[in-house]
Parts: sequence; structure tokens; C-alpha cells
Amino acid sequence: MKGSKIKPNQEREIKSKEKIIQAAIDVFAARGKHGATMEEIAASAGLNKAMVYYYFGSKDNLFRQTLLYIFSQVFQRVLGAGVREGIETADAAAAIERAMRRHFQFISRHPIWARLIFYSLINEEEDLKWAVASLRETSPEFSPFPFLALVEKGMAENKFRPVDPKQTAVSIAGTNLIYFIGRPIAKILLELDTKEEEAFLKARENHVVDLIFHGLLKPREIIKTKRKIRPQRPKEKGRQ
Repeated sequence: MKGSKIKPNQEREIKSKEKIIQAAIDVFAARGKHGATMEEIAASAGLNKAMVYYYFGSKDNLFRQTLLYIFSQVFQRVLGAGVREGIETADAAAAIERAMRRHFQFISRHPIWARLIFYSLINEEEDLKWAVASLRETSPEFSPFPFLALVEKGMAENKFRPVDPKQTAVSIAGTNLIYFIGRPIAKILLELDTKEEEAFLKARENHVVDLIFHGLLKPREIIKTKRKIRPQRPKEKGRQ
């Protein structure tokens, strides 16, 4: 109802569920679905095990709800209105750059999310498919097609080379995610300490944009775009 306020008990429930989800992300990413226990998740959330079961019923459901939460957050923060609005703007390249940067910045703040998704792709395919299908059911706008339309628009405007929009979307997502998926190994091989990694990530965001645009844009457009590329760091600080 318009103008209605959230009751105190509803607010407590929302906060408790949020705590459980955040704790579950950490525990599932560290131990996997089958190695994690509800006791450990409850302890990490600072709640009792009975409350975790009350809200989520089972570990299987909690795992699925955790994946659903991650996808919904990525959609809202990265693939939401900004991309859809970009279809109507004059500059498809600028809209794609914004989406790439949002995605990179979001994952850099939550690197453990990328590892949990990667784990699920290998080990828990059915749960992952359930999360994506559930989000599409509740949010029909959850779709890559607005982004694909931006790529098609760039080609129609003769700014992009002839490319496959679907391949382009997968390449962008993969290029953004790969460092965070292999972060423990990459830090060792590249000999990055915490301070050096911060500088590396700032440079990597621009590198990803530059690399993708060299494959996407026509030569004359690369020159124009390189003049516009500036680092855009997120306001939110801290990483999980």
C-alpha cells in the first residue's frame, strides 16, 4: 500500500535474512555447498541455527536463495536502468563503457561473489539455473537483450566492427571476472601485496575497457573513445 511503513518485526526479519545471506555467501564460497553447515552459517551471522531454518527451511534452499540474491544485486546495480536508457542515447559506446565499469567495480567490491558463482557453474548447475530462472520470472526485464541491442546499435551507426553481440557480451563478462575468479593464484604469480593489488585493480578497469573497445570499435572510433576514457572508481569502499 502506498505510504505504508515497514513494521518493526518486518524490519527485523529483513535484517536477519540479510545477515544470513551475507554469512552464507562467505561460508559457501569457502567450503562449498556440501562442506558448509547451517551451524557455521548461523554462527557467522550471529544468529541461532533455528532462526536460519525458520527463514530458509533447508541448506539447499539457502544456497539457492544466496545465488538468487547475488544475481538480483548484479542486475540492479549493473544491468538495470542504465543499460536500458543507453539504448535511447546517442552514444552506444558510452553506455557499454558505463556498464563495463559498473560491473568491474561491483565485482571488485565483492570478489568472493565471483568465486561462488564459478564454484556453482562447475558443481551446482541446477541451483544456478534455478536462480536465473527465478529472477527472470519475478523480473522479466532481467535479460541480456538490452545490452545486445546496444552492440547492434553501435554497428548500425557504423561505429562498431561487425561482431556477434552475444559473443561480445560473454567476452566482456569473462574479461571482467577472470582476475577475481583466479585471484589467489594471480596474486602469487603476479607478486601483488594488498597495496599493489589496489593499484593493479585501478589500472585493470581501464585496461579491460581499452581491450574490449580495441576489438569492438572501428579504428577511427578508438581514437575518439581513448580521449574519453577516465578511471571511475566506486564511492563505496571496502571489499569482501
